[in-house]
Amino acid sequence: MKKRQIIWLIIALTINLFIFSQSLLTGSVSSAQSGFFTTPVYNFLIKMNFSIERETVSLVVRKLAHFSEFFALGFAWFMFYKGFWQDHELYIKTFRHGFIVALIDEIIQYFTPERGSAALDVLIDSLGVLSFLLLAYLITLIIGKSEKRKKALEVEIKS
Repeated sequence: MKKRQIIWLIIALTINLFIFSQSLLTGSVSSAQSGFFTTPVYNFLIKMNFSIERETVSLVVRKLAHFSEFFALGFAWFMFYKGFWQDHELYIKTFRHGFIVALIDEIIQYFTPERGSAALDVLIDSLGVLSFLLLAYLITLIIGKSEKRKKALEVEIKS
């Protein structure tokens, strides 16, 4: 393995461990963490004259946290897997990894005090990974088209 891949493996495993560690927190501790972000967002929305329940803001903050963690997870595993697979296999393996982590995450939460598991969270987590993969694919397309144009210009100039 190259040094770059080892670094990405460490980053990816760290994100995996972070996700699992969050799942092991009791419901009250997890709610307190969410509250740290929920309170300023809720206060901002109220100042902006939005009529919204605090529980709604809390739900959105928690689901965005799920999405964001798995977006980052998809990025890290994608970068690691790039050294082993290419093309569609790279995307499939990265998505599969993210989906399995999402399932394990919810299983851990099922057995954690004051917590529960939800199929919706597996979907949101998977959408986080999938969103990263879509972004990576679009960037790859844009870079590929740019390189083709550059080569075409070089051929034209030489002619």
